[in-house]
Amino acid sequence: MTSFDKFFARAMGFESEQEHLPYQKRLALEDPLPSLVDVPTGMGKTAAALFAWVWRRRFAGESIRNKTPRRLVYCLPMRVLVEQTYGEAIKWLDRLGLLAGSANWTERDTDGAPTKRANLKAADGRRGYEANPNASKTASGWASKNGDQGQRPIAVHLLLGGEQKSDWALWPERDAILIGTQDMLVSRALNRGYAAGRARWPQEFGLLNSDCLWVFDEIQIMDTSLATSLQLDASRRSLRLRPNRGAFPAEKADPLARPCHSLWMSATMAKHWLERAVDWSGHVDAAWKNRHELSKPERTDRDLRSGQLFDIQKSLFKASISALEKPKTKDNRADKADAQRKQTEYLKRVAEHITKTGAASGLTLIIVNTVDRATRLFELLRKQPDFGDGTIKLIHSRFCPREREEWSGFLLRKDSEKRVLISTQVVEAGVDLSATVLYTELAPWASLVQRFGRCARYPGETGRVFWLDLDLGTDKSPVEHWARPYSRAEIVAARQKLAELGDVGLASLSTIKQAIDTESNGKQASRLFPYEPRFVLRDKDLFDLFDTTPDLTGADVDVARFIRDGEELDVQVFWRDPEDDPFFTKQNEKDLKQPLKKLRPQRRELCPVPFPRLREELPVLRKAGRIWRRHYRKGWQLIDSRDTELVYPGQVFLLEASCGGYSTELGWTGNPRDSVDPVPVEDIDNKADASTDTDDSEDLSEISGWLSIEEHCRDVGRQMADLLEDAGLSDSEQKVLLIAARLHDWGKVHEAFQAKLKPDLLALAQKRDLGGQPAAKAPDGKDRQTGERDEAKNAWRRDKIRPRPSDTSEADNDKRRPGHRHELASALAILETLCTAQPTHEAFSWPEGLDKLLFGDTDDHSSPAISAEHPLALELAKLSTDELDLLIYLVASHHGKVRMSLRSSQDDELEDVPDPCPSDKRQARGVRDGDLLPSCRVPAANLRESAAIDAPTVIVSLDPMELGLSRRYGTSWRERTQLLLERLGPFRLGYLESLLRAADCRASKEEDERGRRRP
Repeated sequence: MTSFDKFFARAMGFESEQEHLPYQKRLALEDPLPSLVDVPTGMGKTAAALFAWVWRRRFAGESIRNKTPRRLVYCLPMRVLVEQTYGEAIKWLDRLGLLAGSANWTERDTDGAPTKRANLKAADGRRGYEANPNASKTASGWASKNGDQGQRPIAVHLLLGGEQKSDWALWPERDAILIGTQDMLVSRALNRGYAAGRARWPQEFGLLNSDCLWVFDEIQIMDTSLATSLQLDASRRSLRLRPNRGAFPAEKADPLARPCHSLWMSATMAKHWLERAVDWSGHVDAAWKNRHELSKPERTDRDLRSGQLFDIQKSLFKASISALEKPKTKDNRADKADAQRKQTEYLKRVAEHITKTGAASGLTLIIVNTVDRATRLFELLRKQPDFGDGTIKLIHSRFCPREREEWSGFLLRKDSEKRVLISTQVVEAGVDLSATVLYTELAPWASLVQRFGRCARYPGETGRVFWLDLDLGTDKSPVEHWARPYSRAEIVAARQKLAELGDVGLASLSTIKQAIDTESNGKQASRLFPYEPRFVLRDKDLFDLFDTTPDLTGADVDVARFIRDGEELDVQVFWRDPEDDPFFTKQNEKDLKQPLKKLRPQRRELCPVPFPRLREELPVLRKAGRIWRRHYRKGWQLIDSRDTELVYPGQVFLLEASCGGYSTELGWTGNPRDSVDPVPVEDIDNKADASTDTDDSEDLSEISGWLSIEEHCRDVGRQMADLLEDAGLSDSEQKVLLIAARLHDWGKVHEAFQAKLKPDLLALAQKRDLGGQPAAKAPDGKDRQTGERDEAKNAWRRDKIRPRPSDTSEADNDKRRPGHRHELASALAILETLCTAQPTHEAFSWPEGLDKLLFGDTDDHSSPAISAEHPLALELAKLSTDELDLLIYLVASHHGKVRMSLRSSQDDELEDVPDPCPSDKRQARGVRDGDLLPSCRVPAANLRESAAIDAPTVIVSLDPMELGLSRRYGTSWRERTQLLLERLGPFRLGYLESLLRAADCRASKEEDERGRRRP
């Protein structure tokens, strides 16, 4: 068994085993894990949190390992922090021999480990690391030789808009690290994942709210997400749930199947922030008392790196230039022309001061509060003769990753050459750079503390800090204009504190913070660290968000208000040239080329833009070229200059290159005159998302060979059995999941599914490959290496569903139905089988005191008789009502498209199809009242190859889609699912849903591999 000292030194590449800070070791070894880490900037909080999880999960004693969650979810407020943390996490795990997948580094040590300076090599638009959750552990790795107790290495996954889709959700039982922005991660934890397909939302929701250690870093700039994260944690600890379907909701101590813990970290943390989350307020006092801090020796011992950092002096000066003057007002609003003039004059004064007073050598860092001011100051300074090529750089949040990839060389330089960096808040936290001279505009105190941490960051250095004033009026006549994106009150409070100081080194700042924390009335904390989120997530919101069904207009419940406030919410845009892009086509020679539905943006080409700004600039950009919005069902929709209401957070927009609006030096400008060179097509991997949203999609059914329903369901059952070994579920839940795995694709026997296949190839396969059984999987003719498709081997019909001439015979009629969902047919077949064989089962009863016979005949629906002794009927009859409800829900929801609500879609109402639904019949998601599901074979409960059951022939009924009591089935679909949600809670139900989806996807991947290996 190795020591933590050796473990930490190996991961960090330290020569000495004593170079870690004591608090980092305490965080890994002490039990229990705290909820708060309150440590000054520059002290290695990222390494502390990550290594605490790795140590507890892989090297600690058995009791600690067992209660440490499998997934580390590292949530950061800004994209630039995510990129850096992702690279470091991969590097650390690679040194330990714990990385699942290989990384391609720019340089390695003699023992093969990446050096401290090493960066991931990018090739063909792809990163130098691709996660492989299924990788095997190597016995020769450092961790294997030094006490690692894990079975497999650890995959690191990146969650950013446009990043290549990762299969992290397929491996819920494997250790993994997920790193992403609060937009990507918190939206997923709320079941509305930004930049993720709708069908994937429930899968990620279930896994991100169970078996995870959430680390929220730099919470001082997390905005509304901080309160949301606290509320989610409170809900995971306790929810009001029904003890059983007939009881009223009551407190439930543990609504999770597996443990989920949260850790909040910051160099500037205030207790009252935590109290703003109503349901977490009861935990605040204990968490604050036990928060993780530096000890006194860590602050004063000069033999420790922390003590050396506390010894650094950083002189503070108010820049000797006049403040940015308040603009004239017109109708109580700032006059734009006057504001622009005064801003230009102010920036000229700043540029002159920097030229005269900035660092003679090393880095001069200038941080301003808005992208507009940063851009204009950059344009002024780069005209100065002192700043040639390579000596001045602009960075902010409105650049594409393609440009960001070039920043590290500038940011990580340690030489003494003179250079200038102009930035916004993106460098406030997590960016490891050390300026000799720092300029900062007046900002909230928490932001200023972070900015001071970018100056003289290493032992032995000294620095100078200049602050730039803003004219914010007086208390009697306040001016808010220059305060944005902050509030005037918090900036004024920070100005008052700055006026008292002459030094902003760690020792000085620590003294200030201690005084604030110990103040009895908390006035300073409230003034310097204000936090009043406008929206706080409550349990009702959480339950409402579990239902991912769009409303009748196609819109969703908006979660943006729970993530960021105001204009900080982004959309993503990217550019393509239709003439040079193979993912554009046209219907005929007269048409302009249109983007194909399968076109997907990649990380390198996506630019984040505040959604209000794109709304404002949409008309002028639209005049210069076409713009499309990604619709979850319809693909790319062309939008008009007037469609500003379609621009809202989380959306993705495709712009023709002719639209312009972007500069490689300035980032997003919104100016059509700024020409754009799209990312070369050869650098883009447009592999379709495996969780596509189209209702017709059978993404998991298109593999490299033929499989029957029996074969595939058996494979999924075996995968499920493996997943359940340590899933933390009750015997009842495990039983239901295993049945769901065996029956989930029963509905593929429906003629609408079988009609998706080419009849001649299907007939041949039934003789040769399927043993006369219906197909669950069929070859798509695609070469897995080249991506090219051989249509002669492609069994799937690609022709459009069109009405047939009236004289078409029934045999020749196209049986396909737009939007058909086989999983709904599976769920209805289960209901019908039990109802026909056991009509008196408790699952179909009416409330006590109501006799359904008094309300007339049950209905005129009649399936062929099914014996009560039929093996499948017997198995279903043993289920309780709650278990049956869970079974049909899991079967129906395993693709994420049929869940809480059961209603007709737009596709069900189409009339220009071969078989439109008659007006006197119900149809939902391509399944119609009276549809016949012929008998087919499904695997028996023991999952042996030789054991199978002949599922009965049934005629399905859509009675459950009606609200109220169904004459045939009793409780409606909506009432069954709602009772299920109120009994299990969203976290546990989502987790169960995720397990079945994971088993299905994993089985399909293995089946695809098997098909490729066949001669």
